[in-house]
This record gives sequence, structure tokens and C-alpha cells, in this order.
Amino acid sequence: MDKTINTPVAPLPDEYYAKRKSRKAWREMPYAEKVRCVVEMQKRVAPIYASRGKIIVPWKISQ
Repeated sequence: MDKTINTPVAPLPDEYYAKRKSRKAWREMPYAEKVRCVVEMQKRVAPIYASRGKIIVPWKISQ
């Protein structure tokens, strides 16, 4: 077997780069903004969890 033959490498999918870009933006975001995002997510998923019988209470933060 000839080891000098290079096999082509497929490029990474666009989703990979989108995820990296999203994570970079999240890292650079101020802490207070991250907390606001988490609280907003908690508010959005609270009805979903309630329908499953699990009650969650979103954090209360001053804005």
C-alpha cells in the first residue's frame, strides 16, 4: 500500500462554524447579559415544564 497518496479531507459543515461563532459571541458577552438570557430562557420553558408536572420558577432580576 502506497502511503504517499493523500486522501481528500471533507470540509467541515457550516453548522460547525455557526456553533463556534455562537459560542464565541457568548464568551464575549458581559455577565449581566448572560444572566438576562438565562432568565429569558427560563421564562420560555416554564410552561413546557409545567405541562410535564415540573414547576420551575424563573429567577427574579432587576433590570
